[in-house]
Amino acid sequence: RFVERTNLLRVGVVEDIDVGVQSYVEIGYAPSDGGTWLLHGEATANWLPFERHLVRSGLDVDGRHGSDGTEDLMVSAEITHVWSLAQRWRWISSARFTATRDLPLERQLMLGGDTDLRGYPSRYQAGDHRYLASVEARYLPDIFPWGLFRVGVAAFYDVGRAWFEEDPPAYLPAPRGDHYGTLRNVGVGLRIESVRTRRDRVIAIDLAKPLVDGPEIGGMELTVTIRGAF
Repeated sequence: RFVERTNLLRVGVVEDIDVGVQSYVEIGYAPSDGGTWLLHGEATANWLPFERHLVRSGLDVDGRHGSDGTEDLMVSAEITHVWSLAQRWRWISSARFTATRDLPLERQLMLGGDTDLRGYPSRYQAGDHRYLASVEARYLPDIFPWGLFRVGVAAFYDVGRAWFEEDPPAYLPAPRGDHYGTLRNVGVGLRIESVRTRRDRVIAIDLAKPLVDGPEIGGMELTVTIRGAF
């Protein structure tokens, strides 16, 4: 079923929020090289425990199993809580965790500005496990410049880490120093959504200060990303 909300994940738009569970599974088989089974599955669940609260959760599994065992496996879980404090104020809390096994080099887990740890350069940490948690306060003012853009502002705190359960690959340096541990940052952001183009594209401009020092870390980090919601 669907419920209507305004100024929840978008600005100035009546949103149809799906409440319930959605899931699908894809299974494939490749007979070459002794046979390989391929699996991809996703499940999402949204619910409204109280009038001003929305909880969203998801689970994703992707991998393959063949004569050499299970490989290229990635399992991800996430949960997000949206609290409507007032008509134009939102409090967003989220957490994500990803575990992998025998990933190819092009699919290694990374953590940095392009993966929502906004105070650090892109691909700053690498690993076969990763977690990230964020809290964000959003204000959605009644600003509509030239009748073209909806605007929102945010303040946030991120904490996360990517690491290898065993020794890292030989091409990576040994994990020594605080910057290989848990990273944290605080910052502010601007959200811009055009009403004259696709309504599922939001420009996020974030300025964040890292709280854990390390190589290539400056005073502030500016990131610009495109996302599907505020």
